[in-house]
Amino acid sequence: MAKLEANEIPWQKLAGWGIQQKMLEANHEAMQRLMAGRYTPPMNFYRKDEGLSVEGQAAIRCYKAKDGSVKLELQGVGEPITENSKLYLFGVELTRDQVKNLAETGHAGSLVPSKDGSKQYFVSLNRETNRLVSMPAESVTGPKDGMVAGVRLDNEQMSKYLKGEAVYLKGMTRTDGQKFDACVQFSAWTRKNDFTHPEWLKEAQKAEKEALKKMETLGEKQGEDNGKKKGRSR
Repeated sequence: MAKLEANEIPWQKLAGWGIQQKMLEANHEAMQRLMAGRYTPPMNFYRKDEGLSVEGQAAIRCYKAKDGSVKLELQGVGEPITENSKLYLFGVELTRDQVKNLAETGHAGSLVPSKDGSKQYFVSLNRETNRLVSMPAESVTGPKDGMVAGVRLDNEQMSKYLKGEAVYLKGMTRTDGQKFDACVQFSAWTRKNDFTHPEWLKEAQKAEKEALKKMETLGEKQGEDNGKKKGRSR
């Protein structure tokens, strides 16, 4: 998505919603997100038109349309999403698995088709507004150089990644040099990789730790038994 320059942002239209340029310029993170075509953190807004007043909190997004014009979106803050929520994207109801995944990890876990089936979308949750954010699947080409935190995705993993699925990677490296294991998914909200720990992964990691602990305990016990046998044979 093309980055906007500060002078391309429709400041006059934003001022009509009670959001002033100085207010955004003083908030570095909000300004950077706005220029990158992403949603800002929720901000106070108000609108008074023909005696009707509207006020509340909303995240703001500006982006360039195909015709070159700059569009403005306000995304209000909604109720928290649970696995029992009914969610829709462009008139298409998300599956129960997709809703559960969104409540659990913030990502649908699979692509959502358009109503006519001509397009597919990555869908993630804007955790600051509890609203859905989508991105056309055709716009996502995969991690740079096929690498995520120092680990290269194989063909099967790349295929899953491009379908919006959670890809489990082991031995990734943090910026501080520490190794870690997690699932990686593309976030339609942040437009970058997100590291998640779905329930199935937490259970698998717990089982793995318990198995290792058992093996260590058995090893210690065998060592003690061998020591006792040696003591008796003397």
